Amino acid sequence: MDRLKLCPFCGENKYITFKKDSIPDGQCHYYDWVIRCEKCHVRMNIAADNWYGRNYYTEEEAIEFWNKRQI
Repeated sequence: MDRLKLCPFCGENKYITFKKDSIPDGQCHYYDWVIRCEKCHVRMNIAADNWYGRNYYTEEEAIEFWNKRQI
């Protein structure tokens, strides 16, 4: 993905995936932005909804967190 910087561990970006994923939590589920390097398996989960009152972030904010290596 052109918008995402290289993986901080292996230096690749052609293996990076970015998606909004449904995470099961018992009987319910919540959503996270998941950015993952499929080569070295490093991943970053960023809240995409306010499940249990957590702070949540937009797609653009999630990309910014990856690029700045925040969270």
